[in-house]
Amino acid sequence: MAPLSALTPLSTSPAVAASMDSTKDQPPVIDCVVTPWFEWSPCSHTCGNGRRERRRMIKLNPENGGKPCPARLVQRRECKDNAPCPPLSALTPLSTSPAVAASMDSTKDQPPVIDCVVTQWPEWSPCSHTCGNGRRERRRMIKLNPENGGKPCPAKLVQRRKCKDNAPCRSAVTTPSLTTTELSPQLPFAVTQTNYSSSTETDKNVDATIGSSFTYGIFAVVIASVALIAVAGMWIFRKRLTITAAKISIQNSVQKRNCEENNM
Repeated sequence: MAPLSALTPLSTSPAVAASMDSTKDQPPVIDCVVTPWFEWSPCSHTCGNGRRERRRMIKLNPENGGKPCPARLVQRRECKDNAPCPPLSALTPLSTSPAVAASMDSTKDQPPVIDCVVTQWPEWSPCSHTCGNGRRERRRMIKLNPENGGKPCPAKLVQRRKCKDNAPCRSAVTTPSLTTTELSPQLPFAVTQTNYSSSTETDKNVDATIGSSFTYGIFAVVIASVALIAVAGMWIFRKRLTITAAKISIQNSVQKRNCEENNM
């Protein structure tokens, strides 16, 4: 089979070629990428009404008009296999001493104290980005809310940490080729032509290219300012020269008129 470089390219119309040239330098369109749904969490209650939930994470955000991320990243559903909670009156009382029985009688009408119960920490989620800075997270759910002065739930239900095994993202920075001699042929001094090319090898070369472009922009502004001052000076000089010539012409006319009147 012949290599791709040996194949004869298809002929394209001028309109198609122009369209390909116009889109050559445009950044790539990146669609949103999300992880698959995680496993369902344990039920929030061991009996009665409860709920389970599962989540998915955003791995890559959309760029340059790409497909947006889905709005729904969490799914919840009721626990259908939970048995109904037994009433407190159905519990078998333990045999107690008279003192304990008296204490129980005094607190018989008080509701029971229920501490908060949370699930165990699950596995860490996949990294939110495939390169560069990213994060992993894991969540635990509240299985039973505290009641009647019970132990409160922990404040931290989400843990996050950085992805340490991600490779750095490679980015390409391209700057157009610029020629300073094309600014103006009437500048009072010659400017050496300087070209700036793209650099995608390392971040250091990228920073150097950006710094050079910034220096060239300042230099171009200075040259344009000098040229503008020179043009303004020539315009003022010509204006004054015109006014002086008009004054001389008027004086000559007045002197000539005075001489004619004296001769009469």
